[in-house]
Formats: sequence, structure tokens, C-alpha cells
Amino acid sequence: PRVSETTQVRYDPRFQSEVLRVLRREEYTDARTGQIYFRVIGQEFLEEHDYIYGHLGYRPLTEPYLVEEGYASTAKGENTKQYETNFDQMSGRQTPSKIEPGEIITP
Repeated sequence: PRVSETTQVRYDPRFQSEVLRVLRREEYTDARTGQIYFRVIGQEFLEEHDYIYGHLGYRPLTEPYLVEEGYASTAKGENTKQYETNFDQMSGRQTPSKIEPGEIITP
């Protein structure tokens, strides 16, 4: 699979801190049809600090969840999505989709 990751940073008043959203896009090519299946998995993290030791690491705020999935055509401009969720949705989703066992997302 082809994999790329993007990190978005935004301020969250609930935590009075910046929250990091890691988005991981995975693409797989179907050998029979030539279509490209993609899925975007997201997870939010809070950076932890200590006044003495400084940066301690990242604490996950959510479980990994499915942001978007579908099939992208190899033809220019064509993109057919079979499933889509609100990209700006945070934790508290009704039906979270976790990544496969053994896979992880890191900020």
C-alpha cells in the first residue's frame, strides 16, 4: 500500500491546549480492476509537557477512526466515494471505525 500522513494542529478550548490530528491516507490498487481504493484514518493527540522535564510525549485523545474511504479512478478528475464522514468531527462519534489490529498512528 501507499501511505502518507498529515498532521493538523488546532486549539481546543476544552483542554486549553493545542490538539494534534494525525490523518493517515492508505491507497491500495485492485489488480483485477485497476481501481485505487483509499481510506483516511484519523486520531487526535494531546502533547504532554512538564515544567521540569519539558516535552513528555503525546497522549491519544481518541481511538483511531475512519474519516473517509472510497475508490479513486485513474482518470483525471474522477473520484467516486462510497463512504464519507465529516472531516472536522472530533471524538464522540456514534460509530467509530478502528484501524486494523497491530496498526498504529503516531504524531
